[in-house]
Amino acid sequence: MGWRDNRRRSICRKIMFTPEEWEQARRIHERWTRNIPVYRRWGDFARQTLMHGALMNVSVTLASDPEVFKAELHHIGVNVNQIARIANLTGSVSPQQMRELHDLLALIDERMTGMEREKAEIDAVQGLY
Repeated sequence: MGWRDNRRRSICRKIMFTPEEWEQARRIHERWTRNIPVYRRWGDFARQTLMHGALMNVSVTLASDPEVFKAELHHIGVNVNQIARIANLTGSVSPQQMRELHDLLALIDERMTGMEREKAEIDAVQGLY
């Protein structure tokens, strides 16, 4: 009994990589397996890439860990709300509170920019843009 018996895919092909090519392929595969469980096995990932020219991730995913991002965003939001509450109650905000608010909003911008950069890198590697 041969290895081809009872297999849906009975054709086997080898592919050779340089160390640099393999490192790039490995990184691409790792990025996809973080978000799409169906591509966890190298064979499934390679087959989809070869058959369709590129993998498409239809769902919107955050490049960074979404739970960590949500927790950070919640913490920032609580601080912003506290400053807004003080401003509404007293009719004014101290310069220190304004700096803190500015820093919190800059932190949100920094996190969003980082995620956009990661997504652009993933898209560039996949040849989407």
